[in-house]
Amino acid sequence: MRTPFLYPDGDYIDVFVVERDGGLEVTDYGEALGWLQMQLRNDQLSPKQRRLLDDVCLTLGVERF
Repeated sequence: MRTPFLYPDGDYIDVFVVERDGGLEVTDYGEALGWLQMQLRNDQLSPKQRRLLDDVCLTLGVERF
């Protein structure tokens, strides 16, 4: 599914709906975190970036694992 959300470079964030264990799961298969990792110089999120990511997840009601 195409979402209204955009990466900072203007690309759309797509998600996929998967049937799993009798329920539905919405995932981007880690693409958003992969994009973020490609923007990092040392492959590590700073504590501030982790807090921002956690805040975004909380605001949108999504889980990161």
